[in-house]
Amino acid sequence: RVQSGSASTVLSLDLSLRVPTIGNGRLLSLLVSPPTSTLNVTQPTAQLSVSGTLTDGSVLNLTPAAFGTTYQSSDPRVVTVSADGRVTAVAGGTAVITATNGSLSGSAVINSQAPVAL
Repeated sequence: RVQSGSASTVLSLDLSLRVPTIGNGRLLSLLVSPPTSTLNVTQPTAQLSVSGTLTDGSVLNLTPAAFGTTYQSSDPRVVTVSADGRVTAVAGGTAVITATNGSLSGSAVINSQAPVAL
């Protein structure tokens, strides 16, 4: 409530988060597995897995993009990530892959050892 002189104004803010409802529960958290991974010449790719815990206690596989999960690499010059969570080494270095579903996110650190031969 903001008051100015004898008049008062009520300000209303919508602070709700966009949290998906899936089945009988709302999404509480996301877990990206493995939390760290190393890619190299003999293993230049890896598949990330995203699990979502719901308010009813159930855990769902939310890895596919079809379930609303998106992925982003902090440095696509080092590691790229597909729409379904497959990471690929491009050059030596480290990148953080962030998976997001609704307003929730989780991440994994991917180390890429140079030289990478695809």
